[in-house]
Amino acid sequence: MSGQTPTDVVDYATALETALETAAFTEANAVGLSIDDPDDPHVAVAVRHGRIVYIGISDPMLRVGLDQLQDVLNATIVNAFAMWQAQRMRWEPA
Repeated sequence: MSGQTPTDVVDYATALETALETAAFTEANAVGLSIDDPDDPHVAVAVRHGRIVYIGISDPMLRVGLDQLQDVLNATIVNAFAMWQAQRMRWEPA
């Protein structure tokens, strides 16, 4: 054990266990949410476990051109996945 006492090893193991539990908790609870415009929202997307779990599109947005709807929806999806990924990676070891 090269100079480490059994207590040191137990402390390191406990710290490692805590860090792994924190990472697992963060991974399990990460959620990405995005809306197209906070002041006048028309598109909302939620991501959990790497999957889209909700897409909401307002009636007025369904009346715009398909190209515009696609652009807004795609941007909102990308932002929701980016938020989910950021939450998955946000954990601090003990």
